[in-house]
Amino acid sequence: MKTREKSLPEWVFVATGGAAGALARAGLDALAELFPYSGVLASFMLLPWSTVAANLGGAFFLGALSAFLTRKMEPTPQLLRLRLLAATGFAGAFTTYGSLIAASGMAMIRTPNVTTILSAAAASLLLLLLGVISAAGGWGLVKKLARVAETQRIGTMKRKAPSKDAEACETEVLE
Repeated sequence: MKTREKSLPEWVFVATGGAAGALARAGLDALAELFPYSGVLASFMLLPWSTVAANLGGAFFLGALSAFLTRKMEPTPQLLRLRLLAATGFAGAFTTYGSLIAASGMAMIRTPNVTTILSAAAASLLLLLLGVISAAGGWGLVKKLARVAETQRIGTMKRKAPSKDAEACETEVLE
């Protein structure tokens, strides 16, 4: 008789990751309130620095996590749970590209002129582009680390394995 593995429903992983991501984001936003922009940045930026940091950091994290999860050809239940917890839950709650859209829209409503509209659109596009670059950076870093680890593993295996010449010499000495 087969015993069925008891596991938590998938939504538990999403909810747990989401709660952690929301708490991390709230902490980052609290820091932004304590240490707001100053100088030239204050007049240029539509968003608090925490939104920019969360979106770029979250994009980097998602790129790195995606690279890690795609190393294996077949997804296992554990990898699925990790993706639900970390990507869907944590990163989904931590990053808020919606804040970017809302801030851009509010800026356009407050000052409805061509300059405001163009600067809000440019800021939105720039942050999206930087997000893609951050995700690519996370992906590239994990892939590079995996190649380095594989090279070191192969090098270690070669050092441990005796060469054919050494085996032949040992055989001749024993005979």
